[in-house]
Amino acid sequence: MKKYLIFLFFLIPQMTYSQHYVNKIIPTTFGNINATNIYLFNGQYVVQGIFGNNQSCIFDISQDLSTSQHYIYDSTVFSRAPFNIIDNKIFAFSKNRFLSKGLQILDFNKELYLNQKFGVSSQGEFNFPLSSISLGRNVFATYIFETGNIRKFGIFNIKPDGTIKWNKVYDNNLKYATLWDLDSRNGNYILGSYNVTYTNDFNSSVRVIKIDTSGQEIWKSDTLRGVNDNDDPVWMTELSDSNIFLTYKVNKFFDPEFFDLHPYPPTFIWLDKNGKKIKEHVIRMDRKHDIYISEIEAGKGDYFFVYGQVSSRVDQTNNLHGFITKYANNGDTIWTHTYRHPSFNKEDYFHYVNDLIEEDNGDLTVLGSLAPIGGKNEVWVFRVNSEGCFGTDSCDQFTLADHDVIQPEPSEIKCFPNPTTGKVTLSGLPLNETYNIRIYSIDGRLIVSNKERNPSELDLSHMNAGIYFIEITGEKANTTLKLIKI
Repeated sequence: MKKYLIFLFFLIPQMTYSQHYVNKIIPTTFGNINATNIYLFNGQYVVQGIFGNNQSCIFDISQDLSTSQHYIYDSTVFSRAPFNIIDNKIFAFSKNRFLSKGLQILDFNKELYLNQKFGVSSQGEFNFPLSSISLGRNVFATYIFETGNIRKFGIFNIKPDGTIKWNKVYDNNLKYATLWDLDSRNGNYILGSYNVTYTNDFNSSVRVIKIDTSGQEIWKSDTLRGVNDNDDPVWMTELSDSNIFLTYKVNKFFDPEFFDLHPYPPTFIWLDKNGKKIKEHVIRMDRKHDIYISEIEAGKGDYFFVYGQVSSRVDQTNNLHGFITKYANNGDTIWTHTYRHPSFNKEDYFHYVNDLIEEDNGDLTVLGSLAPIGGKNEVWVFRVNSEGCFGTDSCDQFTLADHDVIQPEPSEIKCFPNPTTGKVTLSGLPLNETYNIRIYSIDGRLIVSNKERNPSELDLSHMNAGIYFIEITGEKANTTLKLIKI
């Protein structure tokens, strides 16, 4: 009865809560941000993210989650899991998006100032950074590169001074491959999980590769068939018992056993320390439900965490929750919870759990994201106890993160430039709100009347020169601004 209780997400009612743990939306003033990883560095949490097509940022967040600041880096796109902490510095794996082969390592000091950058060469006409880990004083990172219709992956080893010790390509009979995850539990070797299509093979498969710290291949796992798509992620972690756990979505579309079930469910697979499959479990769920796994992570004991998003559709309503499940190494469920933010507790909001840190006392500091469908991503950070709950009270399987919400200090609402020849930018408006925008002439005539969600820019180019008043009203803001059009 205890095994694979992830299915109970859809069956368990909501619960009551205690008041001891922290939940925060990190305020931002820029575009739609994708924040995927959180790290503890120099007594602070750092979160990396990318936004737009060619910009990245770093959030510097206090350990009590009470304050934050951010730094923006142009023409830079961080990889997933880009940060490696060596000698009280961060070495970040990234790419200059204006260069087809612009792989680079960025060296940040403890104040998060960029010291220097090191370029990394690769094969092919195009490359992109994927993931990285550090062992000792060395960074190991993986990337994909393309030549014609062939996609392969490489792994390189770079020292803190920028010296590249080696840069190697693996599984040379590949036609299409992406290495998703790197892991190393004891520091003597590296594991990588990847999906692959081989030359003269139409089916996509999954493999795990083990290499030593000099880049030599030790073994490749059995070929695991049935992956849904060769661009679907393959997450992996090495457990405390030396077995390897991995998960990815499988294609059961033509399987008669899944006729009334979801055709692309996640599968859980355990490999032994030599890459041989021990067991497999496919998650069975009906077509109204789905599970998206953001990552998996081994814990500090004989357990591991799986997290991401669970969704359900009931009576034409979509429920989209972040989730965390704690499993024993053998796959027995220890606990499972879903999470939504109270200020965004609507069926049309996506909630994800993207990453977590297990603290020394067992608490979990969690990085999430949330957004209305088609809207701006918000960066979400919260802390729960070792049972996944907001405090010491007993809790069941369904948790809502509605405690100790820290609101950002209200900002002064401004419009600029002022005077303007046409377009003006609005700043200081609380996000995720709909506002009534009315523009009046100096003699009181209503010129413009609109209703907008998260308005950031107004176009006055069609209006005559003169003095105008912009009236902005909503639940969290009510102000009138004077503007001169020239």
